[in-house]
Amino acid sequence: MLDDNRSFGDRIAELRHKKGFSQSTLAEIIGVGKSTVSNYETGYCPPNPDIAVSIAEALDTTPEYLLTGDETPNLSDPVLNYSRVTKIPIYNSKNYGDIMSLNTEEAKDFMEIPDFFSARCKRCLAIYAPDNYMDGANIHKGNLVVVEWTSISLCDDVEVMKKRISEEFENGKIYAFELDKKLYIRRLFDRMGAFSAVTDSLLYQNRPKVIAYDKIRLIGKCIGAVITL
Repeated sequence: MLDDNRSFGDRIAELRHKKGFSQSTLAEIIGVGKSTVSNYETGYCPPNPDIAVSIAEALDTTPEYLLTGDETPNLSDPVLNYSRVTKIPIYNSKNYGDIMSLNTEEAKDFMEIPDFFSARCKRCLAIYAPDNYMDGANIHKGNLVVVEWTSISLCDDVEVMKKRISEEFENGKIYAFELDKKLYIRRLFDRMGAFSAVTDSLLYQNRPKVIAYDKIRLIGKCIGAVITL
């Protein structure tokens, strides 16, 4: 259904608030200044096509919806073509900030994956497994792991973040996350206000670690095959 009442900027502002993002956070994700996001939302100036796509990805929507209010997917979109591949960035564990903003200029390299690994409006990246504590799930230190990026940890509003965790977080799945400036890949469980991080290894057993929501920063869910270099 087309929406004739709201503008491009209105839709950006509405979706940004639903995600719990400040203008500064959205600006950081898409690589522009805070005042530029403000200009987009007020209609002072429109973004270029590449930035419009980045805004749509950051807000988990489509450029078509932002422009017209029409949520009907474009079936000719290459993202929906299973015969094609897409390149995703490979990051080192040391540049967590670049991972969260998906600043591909700081990526170590790129790799190709089939488009069907990445659903519409989702973004993927690859990271190196930091240890062997998930070898029971065939994730070994140094392997490349395909991750579906999530922006939950970028919520500026705690209550919105909790709501989005309850709606979007998949209990018991393997996630990549940052804690105390270190990268981890663990199976996570939601414990009503905290996460329980669990290892999966026969050789390296350790106790589950309970981590408060505001201490952990989720990068994303591990979704792809592990690639041994």
